[in-house]
Amino acid sequence: MTATGQNSGEHILDVHRRCKLSGLSGNNLSGTMDRDSLAVGLGCHFYWHIFLKMIIVTNNTLTLNKYDNDKRGYEVIMIDGTYRDVLVRVRDMLHMGHQLLTHPLMGSIKPNETPYRSIAVSKKPGKVDYDNIILMEEAIATFDKFALVERPNRGVNATQAMKADYAEIDLSLISSAIDK
Repeated sequence: MTATGQNSGEHILDVHRRCKLSGLSGNNLSGTMDRDSLAVGLGCHFYWHIFLKMIIVTNNTLTLNKYDNDKRGYEVIMIDGTYRDVLVRVRDMLHMGHQLLTHPLMGSIKPNETPYRSIAVSKKPGKVDYDNIILMEEAIATFDKFALVERPNRGVNATQAMKADYAEIDLSLISSAIDK
């Protein structure tokens, strides 16, 4: 079993959902299980004890305010910078062995429309996952491609009211990924 579940293509958040659906967690792996259930159980046990602790990298103060003192032990790294700065910081963390837990371009808002991004990574570094690094490099390239298209009154040029809306959307996206 890999760190991201029973098969290498399974994302850690899919493991989280499977564990919740099966009723398995790090605290209830007792009882009799067949081999497949035990593998799922051990995967959930690994998940609950390793990946439940995460770092949220963000440039959104709403995300900072919600998760900074969260009882689940999340750590928040507040980036005083742009959406792209968040992507670059996460990429650098992936090079150190952190695992990507949420997609860097989640949601349907184009990167040049919103000034905010929040991304979750594993708290403890492990083995470098080159697929995650490639995904991040592609996300940065996508951001750069969209940044060439000028969007008046969007992104960093948005009104304060629109920025507040984008901050709420970003918070909603990261919350829907990690609060389930």
